[in-house]
Amino acid sequence: MAAGLLIALTGHSFAQTTQTSGNWSDPTIWSGGAVPASGGTVTVDNPVTIDANLSPTGSVTFNSNTTDQSGGTAYTFNPAAGTNTITVSAASTVTFEGGTSGTPNVFSSGTINVYGTLILGYTNLTNSSNLNITVESGGALIINGNLTNTNNQGTFTINGALIVNGNFANSTGHVTVGGSGTINTTGSLTSTGGSTVFGTTNDCSTGPCSGTTLSCTFTNTITPTSQTACSGAASSSITLTSDNSATSPTYQWQSSTNGVNFANAPGTSTGSTYTTGVLTQTTWYRVSVTTTSGGGCTSTSAAVKITVLSGGGWQGGTSNDWETASNWCSLTVPTSTTDVTITNSAGIAHMPTINAGTAASARNVTISDTYPASSLTIAASGTASLNVYGDLTIDGSFTDNSTAATAGVIMAGSVAQNINGSEPAVFNNLTINNTSGAVPAVIVPSNNVTVNSNLTLTAGVVNLDGNNLTLGMAGTSTGTLNFTTGSYLFGGNIERWFPTSAVTLGSTAGLFPVGTATDYRPIYFGSSGLTAAGTIKVSHAGLTGYTAVSFTDGASTIQVRSNSYWTVTTNGILAAPAAMPFTVRTEGTGFGFVNAVSDLRQTLVTSAAPGTAGTNALTTTNPQVNRTTFSVANLTNNFYWGSVNPTFTTLPVDLLSFTATPQSGDIVLNWRTATETDCSYFSLNDPRMK
Repeated sequence: MAAGLLIALTGHSFAQTTQTSGNWSDPTIWSGGAVPASGGTVTVDNPVTIDANLSPTGSVTFNSNTTDQSGGTAYTFNPAAGTNTITVSAASTVTFEGGTSGTPNVFSSGTINVYGTLILGYTNLTNSSNLNITVESGGALIINGNLTNTNNQGTFTINGALIVNGNFANSTGHVTVGGSGTINTTGSLTSTGGSTVFGTTNDCSTGPCSGTTLSCTFTNTITPTSQTACSGAASSSITLTSDNSATSPTYQWQSSTNGVNFANAPGTSTGSTYTTGVLTQTTWYRVSVTTTSGGGCTSTSAAVKITVLSGGGWQGGTSNDWETASNWCSLTVPTSTTDVTITNSAGIAHMPTINAGTAASARNVTISDTYPASSLTIAASGTASLNVYGDLTIDGSFTDNSTAATAGVIMAGSVAQNINGSEPAVFNNLTINNTSGAVPAVIVPSNNVTVNSNLTLTAGVVNLDGNNLTLGMAGTSTGTLNFTTGSYLFGGNIERWFPTSAVTLGSTAGLFPVGTATDYRPIYFGSSGLTAAGTIKVSHAGLTGYTAVSFTDGASTIQVRSNSYWTVTTNGILAAPAAMPFTVRTEGTGFGFVNAVSDLRQTLVTSAAPGTAGTNALTTTNPQVNRTTFSVANLTNNFYWGSVNPTFTTLPVDLLSFTATPQSGDIVLNWRTATETDCSYFSLNDPRMK
């Protein structure tokens, strides 16, 4: 998932409590009517949605569920330097889905007590005498990613459950992890130097691993290590076996429906094997093995997960072919109303491929991040495609080998859709054809998108939500944009490979279809040819308001400038030292009142744009503003619009009508405006009056 908006919790520092549910950054949900300060005392007594990265330095108590936005940006939790106390109460689940290998959650200070459930992404515990973390009995700390512990001065105590869906490394000097609970990882559990886990320096180099198993001299694992089953099917009854080297062992099998709270498994659960009943929901199992020899020791294995899938669950028992009905739990091929889940385990022989000649369909498609990773492949064919009518979530491996613009992935929903997941989305061919009419129609909340060959924008506005969309792979493989008016991108960057060959101004080869949620504001680049290809990246900031300025552009003086602007950056593009190979065209609606398109100029923030003003075109409600003779060096800039005629092309005022009517020897003026930004009064000037 993507880096989110950072809110440092600025606001009032007095004690604050939620008065109602809502978004964290909404001041109306808090007592005092302000978002809590980083150093304040905060109590969450109502369900709250996280819409910011949080870095508290004070005291925060979570008495109610607090979760990231569903399908939205994944935010991080970074208790910062200070005397903070973080408490997750027994009845609450707190989820911060953010945290990646590059930008982890960082716990650097404070006392953290987890009585309920705290769920995080990749997390680092730093070396600090002020950092003391306790997972209380009945509580759970779940890390969806790697956990690195360098905290050899503070404490880390597990009396409840620590679950790491990744690797757990105690990697500095003498790190002590104590307590009477359980530690389970899907990957390795390793210590460095004198570091200990539950009193032992032993390692588990190949997952799944259990911290309680490390303290015994005998091994204790379960086969199979994972399994996938179809809900309610006879085949969902799985036989599990304890593989151990204990002397005269006794057994107790345990089960859980959340992977945290375990109880003795139903039925006969005290033998070396255990057979589940027919399962209807995903269930975790573990086994405690006790030996009386050598003073006795009890080892609790790492839990194995039996993932139970609905009708759209992939089983892959026959082949890798998406279109083979026996590969699916429902024994039918998915349709546009089927929610598809692709996961991997010891029970799945094949991962799915959408083969040549197949136009696959599904509602929501989830490629799970399982161990090992699940995968979906679109074959190298001009006819292999996946039509998605809901959300596409890529947490595992996705490979698009399609070869035609009409193939690959087609976002074809009639409701708003998401392209999300913890892995960047890489497509050979991507089509946006969402007919919902929603704005945005497609959201990309979690990660960057790359389209190697064809990006087809047919219908629907796309919110990149701060992420990048890259089209093309190299100067010799720039990708193709297929564009229909009304479909464009906003809220992030679009980056395109630009060739050395000439590009005609106004062609889709030089088009960057950007805008705001309400206005389409494209920018075009034309080129007479380059000596080295590279990329051009564009974003648009649709800011309200206008600024009074005064600077010359040739023989004209620009006196007012819009606050909205296009940001352009280049990478790798080269031209002959004295060459001016670029022309730039900007267009857009919603900029205010324009009397004549000839009044407009491209500008920088406090000066005219480089190059020479071109001939403008289109209409006063959707102007086209051109500029010629740009050098490569001058292309990297923020570009605005300015007016050389502020009397009539006022920009801030969007004038709907203006009438003058004789009345009793006077003239009555009437006008209507749609918008009046930064406007305090109107002044009527007659050039005949001195």
